[in-house]
Amino acid sequence: MRAVSISLIVCVAATAAGCGSAPSAPSASCEAATAKGPGGKRQISIPPRPDVRAVAVTVRTTRVEWSLGNVAAECRPRSLLVSVHASASKGATPTTEYVETRASSGSTEVVYPDFLPPPDVALVSALTADGRRSETVSVSIDRSGDVRPDPPDPLPPVTAPAGAPATCAGPATAVSDPAADVLTYGVGSPPVRVDKITPALSSIDIVRASVQIDGRALCATFELAAPPPPDFALLLVLRDTSTVRCCAALRLVRRAGRVQVGSDSTDVDGQRVLEPVAAAGASIRGRTLVLTGTLPAPTAWRLGSRRMPAADELGWSATSTYTPEKYGPYFGDWLPGYADSLEPIVRHRDGATVSPGS
Repeated sequence: MRAVSISLIVCVAATAAGCGSAPSAPSASCEAATAKGPGGKRQISIPPRPDVRAVAVTVRTTRVEWSLGNVAAECRPRSLLVSVHASASKGATPTTEYVETRASSGSTEVVYPDFLPPPDVALVSALTADGRRSETVSVSIDRSGDVRPDPPDPLPPVTAPAGAPATCAGPATAVSDPAADVLTYGVGSPPVRVDKITPALSSIDIVRASVQIDGRALCATFELAAPPPPDFALLLVLRDTSTVRCCAALRLVRRAGRVQVGSDSTDVDGQRVLEPVAAAGASIRGRTLVLTGTLPAPTAWRLGSRRMPAADELGWSATSTYTPEKYGPYFGDWLPGYADSLEPIVRHRDGATVSPGS
């Protein structure tokens, strides 16, 4: 049994320059390590370092293969920690999987996040049933073969399909919005005016809106500067001129030709989902978009007083959004225009732009 430090990382180098893609050679038997505890230092046996090979299956999916050899019962592994890492990228962190095993060899595939550069290093260590851990072996990921691109993300399920638009009996309030006022923003950054209005951005540029409010039923017609893109969203929010925290919203989402209209909710994982609403309808013809739906009962609203605004305090606002890339930048048009403190709203009885609660 060979004495080693329990904290070492073994880098199997194909060259003197660093980690190579060649697999490592497994230790012959248990290894010894010095453990520190309340009673001081003591010698323990740990599993031998595994033989590791890593091959890129797709740009961000790595198949990691390991072999443990013939290991004595006193240090036989029962699980492995398998990680992949974009080691050359500052700030990138490893993605790690815990793999249970009773076999002397095996493999697993680890998927690296697509917001980070592709991984270049795999790291593996073996653990006994009581948590004694081997040295960590690091090898470069072999990308010499035919590395396929990553598959596209699956389309989210349709949870709130839209039908034909409904009709509302309430009076309509129509307002105009300046053209070419699309904003852009990133995660954690406030929206700013785009440098140039491209044809794609014109397709979410709201220039006119007409909204009817019939109790909790909303019917709205939007005119855009250009026909909307295949993938976009529009949020129509019922507001209360007397308070900031109110009320609820209808969200239209078009993705891959599928149109949904619903009310925002969250699932058990904290992810936003669209809940179906009554009278959910949508029509997109040229530059004109029609959106209808009945909001949930106020007791189900997520924010505010959970009561319908009084007739003379009804208000609304709308936002179109467009995200050509998964992680941004994001683009949107606010009606009324965006404000970084108290967002203005349209007062429904006269179409005036006001600040809620003022």
